[in-house]
Amino acid sequence: MKAKSILVMAVLLAAPAFAQPGPGACSGKDAPAGCKMMSAEEVKTHHEKMRGMKDRKSCMQYMDDHHKMMKERADKQKEKFADKPDHKHCMGMKDEAKADAKPAVPKK
Repeated sequence: MKAKSILVMAVLLAAPAFAQPGPGACSGKDAPAGCKMMSAEEVKTHHEKMRGMKDRKSCMQYMDDHHKMMKERADKQKEKFADKPDHKHCMGMKDEAKADAKPAVPKK
């Protein structure tokens, strides 16, 4: 029983090592077009910025700016690229006002 508990504990402690962020959506043949135009460092920076987003408005603004930059690169390389940014990664975020709001204290 003790050996089984130790084994379970070892697996649970090792799990975070396997959950480290990797190339994410920018790997494989189905990677978004923008990924193909970014260096590995740019991809890493983009993913870090996206993970750091706190509200929908700032996320959508960042995605608009990022899309514009990728569209310019695509045009220079004569590559096809979407005319509008994809905001799906921002949709699950809170609105700006709600993101910074403190929870209401119930009245007694």
